[in-house]
Amino acid sequence: METNRILDEEMGLQNQPEDTSILRFSCLILLWLGMISCLFLGLFSDPLVLSGLVFLIVASVFSFYNFLLGAKITLAALLVGTFNLAQFFPLQLHVSFGVESSGLWMGIDILMIGFIILLYLTNKPIFGPWVKRIFKIDPNSREPIAEGRTKIEGFKSRFKDKPQKELESIAANQMLLEEARNAATELLHEKFSTLVAENESNSTTKKCIECGAPFNSEDSKMTELCPKCAHELYGYPIGEE
Repeated sequence: METNRILDEEMGLQNQPEDTSILRFSCLILLWLGMISCLFLGLFSDPLVLSGLVFLIVASVFSFYNFLLGAKITLAALLVGTFNLAQFFPLQLHVSFGVESSGLWMGIDILMIGFIILLYLTNKPIFGPWVKRIFKIDPNSREPIAEGRTKIEGFKSRFKDKPQKELESIAANQMLLEEARNAATELLHEKFSTLVAENESNSTTKKCIECGAPFNSEDSKMTELCPKCAHELYGYPIGEE
């Protein structure tokens, strides 16, 4: 179908990767193994373990139905674990900063940082664009803006002959590339502006630039003046051809 061709070839879907390899679930699998170890060691009553269990269940459920969202929840769970607000393994590799006795300290679980790296490496199609946006931000450089503008213009060239309904569908589809949605939105605005301009140019009812009164352009000898002002200013007869 034409719509499927548009989605697959022109815009590049941003929903869950087509790769069904078990590698993309490796982080979740290892976290579950760690959680099972915690339960076998009797750590079930530990609030941090319970917090980790809740995060893990939610991430697993969403990964099954919507992997894109599930991967993001998994990342959130790992970040929570990094700052010792949740525990997924009996063993934690803490690195502390500050003076603990004064209360001015912060602990970080190095093991969770390793899992964040693993999650990224096994799910680059999801997290790759985030990392690129974070590390390529340069307020003094216009290259990212120029590159995005080039992509938008390319999509506009492809979409220019598409009907309004299809453009509206593209603009509203959050699974598509942002540049593709922006291109469709710009084309819709341009089509609307063109339609308004055509209607205004074809309309016989105009507003007199002198007195502000509406008038029928067919009744006046001047395109911008009503018959009365055309008569008073330039002597054109009223009501005559």
